[in-house]
Amino acid sequence: RETGRLFPAGDAAALAALLRELINDDTTARAMGHAARGLYEKAYAPEVNLTRLLDIYGEAVAERLPR
Repeated sequence: RETGRLFPAGDAAALAALLRELINDDTTARAMGHAARGLYEKAYAPEVNLTRLLDIYGEAVAERLPR
């Protein structure tokens, strides 16, 4: 599902057009918001990243321990 829209860097008119489109289309704006929240919870939530970070640290420490 779509979580956002892209526009050319520095193109204020394109940004304004996209914002107007979302302001005028509540259904799309809400759908994008829900999709973005789902992506965040799946990939970027602190719980997810903490687990990944602890795994990385664990691997790094294990590599340095004498055998």
